[in-house]
Amino acid sequence: MDAALGEGSSSHEEYDYYAQDVSVETAILPSGWRERLVSFQNKSTGKARPMCLDPHDLAASKLAARREKDLEFVEALVKRGLLSRETLVERLDQLETTVAAIRRRAREQSESIGRT
Repeated sequence: MDAALGEGSSSHEEYDYYAQDVSVETAILPSGWRERLVSFQNKSTGKARPMCLDPHDLAASKLAARREKDLEFVEALVKRGLLSRETLVERLDQLETTVAAIRRRAREQSESIGRT
């Protein structure tokens, strides 16, 4: 996947974005995320049909991670109209974590996104 869609790939150069594969054990994701996976295909993927997170599931996971680059990414999704605030809040409430503070902080961060 890195060769076809990763940073520095021809797909990255052509479309100005890139993909990174991440283990499901790495991310905190909302319940039901597997049922909402989205198929992605372009000329760089050939016959492969990678499955990507729904934008709201991805944004919720990014807010749970709390890295500055992730906050900027979610802000860009909001500015481009790719997220519904209501759906994002629902997904934040569905984060699969036993640490309530992670869910609470992610919701607090979502409230400030797109408001500046």
